[in-house]
Amino acid sequence: GGGGSSFAIPPYRVSPLEGVKSLLSDRVEILYEKGCDNTTEILPIAPESLRTPDGGSKGLLGEFFTNVALEGEPAYIGFYPTTSFWWYGSSPAENIPLEKFSARLSGSFRVPESGHYQLQLFNSAIARLYINDDLILSNHAEEVDLLNGGFADQKVVLNLDEDQPYRLRIEYVKDSGEPFVNLQLRLGRTYLPGEDVRMARAVELARTCDAAIVFAGYPEQHEHEGDDRLDMDLTGPQTELIRAIARANLKTIVVLNSGSPVTMPWVEDVPVIVQAYYPGMEGGNAIAKVLLGEVNPSGKLSVTYPKRLEDTPAFENFPGGREARYGEGIFVGYRHYDLRDITPLFPFGHGLSFTEFEYHAIEIDNPKNSFPIRVRATIKNIGERTGKEVVQLYVQDVKSSLARPIKELKGFKKVELQPG
Repeated sequence: GGGGSSFAIPPYRVSPLEGVKSLLSDRVEILYEKGCDNTTEILPIAPESLRTPDGGSKGLLGEFFTNVALEGEPAYIGFYPTTSFWWYGSSPAENIPLEKFSARLSGSFRVPESGHYQLQLFNSAIARLYINDDLILSNHAEEVDLLNGGFADQKVVLNLDEDQPYRLRIEYVKDSGEPFVNLQLRLGRTYLPGEDVRMARAVELARTCDAAIVFAGYPEQHEHEGDDRLDMDLTGPQTELIRAIARANLKTIVVLNSGSPVTMPWVEDVPVIVQAYYPGMEGGNAIAKVLLGEVNPSGKLSVTYPKRLEDTPAFENFPGGREARYGEGIFVGYRHYDLRDITPLFPFGHGLSFTEFEYHAIEIDNPKNSFPIRVRATIKNIGERTGKEVVQLYVQDVKSSLARPIKELKGFKKVELQPG
């Protein structure tokens, strides 16, 4: 998850399922069901489903030409573990002009299960999609604006077999226009009425297990730069899935992969919630170590988690017109909730640990009545294992003639303490 200009393709990635299995599979039977999709959109083909024409690498072979007819020897050859391409300001290679060139991307792909799949070709300029050498989609975007769109977009539904590799070829021709490229081939399972029984299978599996872990959150298409989310709800039927799993198994853990708050109408139904954000290529191992107690979590929320969208600071001014109005002024984040006396779902700075801490002897050292002011406190780990605590210092201006927050964060420090 997490899309935009900061998105990068890692050399490898460990899924949460792989992380949990690596720590537990020799002692515990780990069972898995995909209860639902976390998006209503279809996504680029996963790298592990792609193969180069020789079958040796995960990805596609890219051949680039300095003409618009795919003629002659390629001026550049590269390998790409994706079917999502975006170039702006820089081209695949120095000798490829983004204003005018052509490219051929080839390889093969497999699907994880037999059934109906939707293929979407989304592009600037001209693009053609071939499956097993048959022309499936052909797009021509005549006038494209980098910011305002105009991209060509076509979809087709095919019935695909999990036991068969499918030869894939995309031809792309850029003959005019601005020096940028947007080319996306997306693939997603689609279900006929009554065909999707994934949630029912997941609930039944949870009912038979000692504990259940539900991974939920946002994909990159829903949380990225350049767009506003219209709500804080989990996408697709994820909320329904969490509630159903929690009813089937009282020992249900929810792990959230998101970069921002989500509404949690199921918060009272589950005993454990882990906010994992987007933990990167080693995220599966990191999450597994926290879930299984090998690592004691010590993170604190960097934003307030409200109970509902209407409680958020910007709600009264969103979406607004062409001009953004920052009506909350200095009362952003936790300051807004303090001012309005709104109880959030989880406050800014909240975060639990596998141990507990006590604060004693808080002292202010300011003999000269001037700045800086030093604040000391004695903190004791009263639990049974080593842990880290983030000490947070808030202040209040009681003399200002202007409106000031009820409290303001002025300092914080993380300390690691042994028990006792």
